[in-house]
Amino acid sequence: MLILTPIALVALAIPTLVVVGLFSGSGEGSVALSAGDCVRNEADWPEQQLRKVDCGSPLAEYRVLEEASCGPRDYLLRAEYTIGAPGRPGSCVTPL
Repeated sequence: MLILTPIALVALAIPTLVVVGLFSGSGEGSVALSAGDCVRNEADWPEQQLRKVDCGSPLAEYRVLEEASCGPRDYLLRAEYTIGAPGRPGSCVTPL
C-alpha cells in the first residue's frame, strides 16, 4: 500500500497539471512580437493585452523595441510576447 500511494498520486498529478495549464492560460491568443512591430494595448498598464496592428493604422499606440533601445519611459514586455518571435524578439514597447 505504501508503494501504490505515490504511484497513484503521480498518475493523478499529470492530468491535473494539464487541465490547470489549459484553464490558467490567458485565452487571449497572445502573439510573439518582433522588434519593429506596432501594437495597441487593450488593457490598462501594467496589464498587457497587446494586439499587433499595422504601424500606419490610427490604432497603433506603441512600437516594439530591442532591449538595447529600451528607455525609462518604455514598458517591458511580458515573456509571452517575446518567446517564439519570428524575428528578433522585442523587449519593450515605446509610445508612438
